[in-house]
Amino acid sequence: MPGTITGEYNREYETEFSREKLKTAIPNRLRELLEVIDQRQPHSEEWYAILATNFLASVARICHDLRQTIEQEGALPAAAWNERNFLELWIWIEYCTASRENARRFYEDALRDALGLTESLGKMCELTGTVNAFEDQARKTLAEVALREHGLASLDANYERVAAAARKVGLHDWYGPHNAHLSKFAHPTALLFCMKEAPAGLLDSFYEMGAKATLTCLRHIELTIRNAYPDFRYELAGGVGQ
Repeated sequence: MPGTITGEYNREYETEFSREKLKTAIPNRLRELLEVIDQRQPHSEEWYAILATNFLASVARICHDLRQTIEQEGALPAAAWNERNFLELWIWIEYCTASRENARRFYEDALRDALGLTESLGKMCELTGTVNAFEDQARKTLAEVALREHGLASLDANYERVAAAARKVGLHDWYGPHNAHLSKFAHPTALLFCMKEAPAGLLDSFYEMGAKATLTCLRHIELTIRNAYPDFRYELAGGVGQ
């Protein structure tokens, strides 16, 4: 295998390896994991199983979107955007597998996100002079769901930020620079507008990072599934990377 005996980095091999992982091995593994969950009986903590399933669906979607950029012209912004999404998804998966309390907090943050969406829509309506016929009912419904399904007597829009989550799981030093790096190409920055062409190997590095991030995400999702289904290890003893 090129680059593994001498320790030298072989860009051509690594690029092909990463693309192959994104095209075949990872999608196959995703399907296998989803099939395991689908065949299971409902879990006593249904929300936890839902979280694991939704994490898998998110990994599958971002992996697909990143894979699609391989054949696209001018793919740098789209590849950077999807790799940045992978970075955030990795943080959230690490955060949720660190403790059941973290996982529950993230699950409940869906309500806080919905409340924040309601508030931002209200402000947009104010700016345009549009009658907001949905805000009062939306707030009432969210409060009812928060109390009935989550036992939350009150609800605000203060969701956990990804940077804070990264800090809590000891990954802030990794998350910060990688997020800044990818954001320069994922957003319409001055650098992206003024750059005549991407530096050699930059786009390929996003695919390499994406393949590694995907495998890391899947390993942690497998841990989440094992926590929900103790006998899971007997069905998928091979591991993600094999």
